[in-house]
Amino acid sequence: MLRRLYRLIRLTVQLLVGIFLALRYSHLVEEGIPSEKYQQIKQQWNRKTCDILGLRILIKGEPPATASLLVSNHISWLDIPLLGSLLPLNFLSKDEVRRWPVVGWLAWKSGTLFIKRGNHGAANQASLEITRHLKAGQNVLIFPEGTTTDGTRVRRFHPRLFAVAIDNVVSIQPVGIRYLNGDGDHCHSAAFIDNEPFTSSLWKILGEPSIQANVSFLPIIKSGHDAHRRALAEATRSQIVKALDLPDDH
Repeated sequence: MLRRLYRLIRLTVQLLVGIFLALRYSHLVEEGIPSEKYQQIKQQWNRKTCDILGLRILIKGEPPATASLLVSNHISWLDIPLLGSLLPLNFLSKDEVRRWPVVGWLAWKSGTLFIKRGNHGAANQASLEITRHLKAGQNVLIFPEGTTTDGTRVRRFHPRLFAVAIDNVVSIQPVGIRYLNGDGDHCHSAAFIDNEPFTSSLWKILGEPSIQANVSFLPIIKSGHDAHRRALAEATRSQIVKALDLPDDH
């Protein structure tokens, strides 16, 4: 309980700092695209947030050197500050996140791209926004499972957004995420699934002595106008499943 309360106080202060930074430097986000300086500010804020939440980050591989479409498995809202602490990133997120108190506003101010799932034309609009960011030299990360898992499997990757890599001839950077507890076992507390309230998920994470976050930047997958989006989706998912040593049940 003491650990939870101590971290909660620090996290509250960190959120207030985030609000100040967003207000102070929001002019560095032009038409939804953050400047290099603002990306650095975001990274520093995310690193501090990960530290407060007790994340110990282990990295395997190298992040992309040029603007890329990053593709990752999705376990938790923790994925956002985790990956955002490692390199300049813009995330594609479900529109519901934008309505989360404080966190949604910060995500909007930081240049997050939102998609209204189920809406006609939503995927096309998301593709246009991703394209705009890639052409501006920005990294964009998507979670093509469309939902979170408990981390013991990787769902099917929806191929539609992989067309962006084909149209723009940009590389795909597969990224694998795994969370372990202090004993080196699978960390169930990190998973954000089954419509669990955010507050409940946060409370569980705050109670963990530490969480080891393993992030694998896997070999780049080249794209081009002759590629097929379904093949790219399956190749990306296959790399991630193999790297995380998970069953390939797709």
